[in-house]
Amino acid sequence: METTVLDYSQSLASSVAAVGNECDLLSSSKFYWIIAASIGISITGILLCLKAFRNTIASYTDNEAIDPDNILTNELQELQQRMKSIYHKLPPRYWLHRWLMRRLHAETGIIRIGIMEHDADLAVTTGTFSNARDLLNHLNSL
Repeated sequence: METTVLDYSQSLASSVAAVGNECDLLSSSKFYWIIAASIGISITGILLCLKAFRNTIASYTDNEAIDPDNILTNELQELQQRMKSIYHKLPPRYWLHRWLMRRLHAETGIIRIGIMEHDADLAVTTGTFSNARDLLNHLNSL
């Protein structure tokens, strides 16, 4: 069975939530080093999932919209906000984890923008406009 972009999105959301929960435990546990190792492994796994996600998106053809209703891109944006929150939860001494979380945030943004650009390229254009006002008037009339 082929993994869809929504499958990847749901998997990423649950994985990021798990990392957030682990971060909450980090400051209150005597075994912080075990939790820190688990967070590092989890983030690395999420990065690998993002790579597979990007490859799935790259497999879409030029005449096939990935996210016509912007559901997926909105979910990815919410996911980026959660990643940012987790980044701020991590103490500075966990600089590697913080760096990995920033990388996750950036990679997710690249995927989200790639989806929006792909779908925008498929959008039907209805004419040419000589200035921005004419374009905005046209868009408002839709």
